Amino acid sequence: MEIRSFDFPGIIEQLQGGKWEECDGRDSGVGLDYWYGEVGGTGLVNVNIDQDSISMTLLDKEDDVEPETILSGTFDELEEDEELGRFFTSGTPSLA
Repeated sequence: MEIRSFDFPGIIEQLQGGKWEECDGRDSGVGLDYWYGEVGGTGLVNVNIDQDSISMTLLDKEDDVEPETILSGTFDELEEDEELGRFFTSGTPSLA
């Protein structure tokens, strides 16, 4: 069994700048959704995990601008990424 952990706010801050915190958002109906809002701003990011894939979509709370995919790939691809790999950790739990 392998356990993976992720620093979603850290990834978003690396890609978009600013500070981001978890907030409420709607369920996409596919996979698992996490929502992050820009502190003091209007940005929203939906993090969607579906099996071994992850995508992050940027939206705006106040504008009807077309959502923009800011990240998409498998966890293995992202862990190997030179810029983003530091935000992902994985390992096998000890049964001691």
